[in-house]
Amino acid sequence: MSDRDKRVAAYAAEGRVWTRLAGLLPSPEDVELVQDCWDIGEQEGGLWQLVEKLLAQGVRVDGCTRAEIAAMAVQWDVWDQHRHDIVALPDDPARPGPLRVYADMEPVEEGDRLLVPWIRCTRCDRILSRSHERTSWGMLHYPSGYLVTLRGEAPLEFDNEEPDAVWAALAAVSAPCRVPGDD
Repeated sequence: MSDRDKRVAAYAAEGRVWTRLAGLLPSPEDVELVQDCWDIGEQEGGLWQLVEKLLAQGVRVDGCTRAEIAAMAVQWDVWDQHRHDIVALPDDPARPGPLRVYADMEPVEEGDRLLVPWIRCTRCDRILSRSHERTSWGMLHYPSGYLVTLRGEAPLEFDNEEPDAVWAALAAVSAPCRVPGDD
């Protein structure tokens, strides 16, 4: 598959996730508003609308859904603006799911990169970290990739040059422990 075909396939797959996330909203008008943001290429504004409306309406989400919203926010470079609201989305006690999203974990230095623990599987303790390079002024660059670790196993690395890196990393942290009803 060519790079262009991979990007097109990844975008289409992400669009399906977006549509499912928009469908969490109880109002058809809100669903349409968020979906329209995807359709016109305003994902950043659409994520803001989605998260704000989920919070305002008290829509409960499971851990896997929260992790998908977090992945979408990182993908569209709005995680820093929305991370606290995403983590604050009300839990769905009927469907807790195995994933927990963290907004403010301290980076861990590893060579020339910083790893920021971000999502953890509560069943097996697998951790998904964002890999960043530090800017000269001390901030973190957009993630260069993702690392999934589990004590005693070789880490799995996902390079952000791949169009579906964040989604592949999310699957790697959650797939081994998911059971029916988690998503």
